[in-house]
Amino acid sequence: NSLLISRRQQYHQRTAQMLEEASPELVEMHPELLAHHLAEAGLTERAVNYWLKAGERALASYAYQEAITHFERGLIARNIVVSGTEAASDEDPVPDAEAASALFGLGQARASTAEHFQMQAAIACFTRAFDYYDKTGDVERAVAVAEYPGHSLAAETGMDRIVVRVLALVRPDTLQAARLLSVHGAFLGRGDYPSAKNALDRALAFSQRERDTILEMRTLTRSANVAIFNLHYSDSIRLSISPSG
Repeated sequence: NSLLISRRQQYHQRTAQMLEEASPELVEMHPELLAHHLAEAGLTERAVNYWLKAGERALASYAYQEAITHFERGLIARNIVVSGTEAASDEDPVPDAEAASALFGLGQARASTAEHFQMQAAIACFTRAFDYYDKTGDVERAVAVAEYPGHSLAAETGMDRIVVRVLALVRPDTLQAARLLSVHGAFLGRGDYPSAKNALDRALAFSQRERDTILEMRTLTRSANVAIFNLHYSDSIRLSISPSG
């Protein structure tokens, strides 16, 4: 810290170069090391990429607190606000694909560690990531945001609104639409049983027609939960014990 900033940046840049050239295995396992030296060298754009990789590695290994740290560092380097529960304002920097991925990752990590009353911070990340994918026409990633983490987040968090928006982007009678209908039905089941049942039945019919066992089991489980929540006990028992619904 006693060095001139320019000299210190040179040392960090040389260290980053050495890591990339001599220790690619180390960089692969610990991309946050390279991200740190690139950031200290003033190479922000390259550092963000490695913060993102570090966050994704931590997320994949269920190290959620580490993932939060890495994603936040990458977003802060882009001057993107990561605190609070509000959607982005017109004055905030517009995320690019890299920042949107970091926002989605940060939302997943936050959702996995937060109590229910803290979930809005995670939803804010999901919403900002989704807004980017919606504007750029990246339907696959938009669907991924809407499906995560399914109906385990209550509708009052706002995830139901994202699901509705994505349903308008996908073609009907496709696997994407069926998966979203399954999630949508689970949300609707908290207050509109007929509409929830209709959405879940459509998703179930598609899964059985296409022999998609994973979607079928998820939809049956959601249907049974929605039925019991709405006091339709016989339907819940039938859905729970019958593989064909």
